[in-house]
Amino acid sequence: VASTLSSLGNLYSRMGRYGDAERLLKRVVQIYQGAADGGGNLLNYSANASETLAQNQLALAQVLYKGGNSNEAESMFKAYVETVRKDKGPSVDLANALKHVAVFYKSQNRSSEADA
Repeated sequence: VASTLSSLGNLYSRMGRYGDAERLLKRVVQIYQGAADGGGNLLNYSANASETLAQNQLALAQVLYKGGNSNEAESMFKAYVETVRKDKGPSVDLANALKHVAVFYKSQNRSSEADA
């Protein structure tokens, strides 16, 4: 179900239906958050729950930003980075996650935060 909701959310995003995409992707993040935390969710069998959570957090952050909700987007970008940091540690994946946040900050004319 989460995978299908994610696909539909990404389709809505490409169509510019950011409110619909946000609603679905928030649910997907909630589902995978339970799986990544070991919350008794049926998805616990998935070794990739944290990675899938991170991918959906990134998608949600981008949808929030495109939909004009910069504050919530920033929070989701930060959650995304922390999920990657927790799952992968210092890695290329973490560097890419930080790059996404830097691009977000630059788009907000927050160059000093982007540089950091």
